[in-house]
Amino acid sequence: EDLSDISSSDGESGADEDNRRDAAFLAAVQEDVMVTPFRAELHLALISALREAAQLDRLRRAREFAVCCISLPEPQWLEWLEDEKRLDMDFDKFAQLSRLACDSCPTSKIWLQRCALFRERDGNASDVRRVYEEALEVLGAHPFEGPEIWADYRDYEEALLARTGGEAGQVQCIRTLFLRQMSLLGSERLLE
Repeated sequence: EDLSDISSSDGESGADEDNRRDAAFLAAVQEDVMVTPFRAELHLALISALREAAQLDRLRRAREFAVCCISLPEPQWLEWLEDEKRLDMDFDKFAQLSRLACDSCPTSKIWLQRCALFRERDGNASDVRRVYEEALEVLGAHPFEGPEIWADYRDYEEALLARTGGEAGQVQCIRTLFLRQMSLLGSERLLE
């Protein structure tokens, strides 16, 4: 895949001097990306310029191309996920994008974004728990990222407990989750 189809298909007027300058800048950055596709700063500049110009189709294609060439940093993944969420992307496509983000840049913020996606989608606790368990598998033992996942997972389970009215099985679920986290090295600060 290349960026040749990213050229101005979004209906730029070109009449205004600023628009011409912006179009020239975009064309130059796009050309630079095509010549040296493994330079992250060029991809980030193109993505930023397209986002600022609100050229959404071109922006999406530029991001997709960037993922093929470089590792996007966490802020770009979070920005992409937020943009697609605002645009009301189809849930399955959005779930695939969030999976790609988690695989490409496994940070607690990105995993928590994925967990929130499933929490907001429906009340299917087993799907939400599956995503939290995937996040814990990747980051649960991490000394800085892990506690955020554990805390959010416990918050989710506590919210379920509040909705179920103190069901004994739900209380046990929260207790088990806490004990699992306590079994990790470095979890002593939870007792404070």
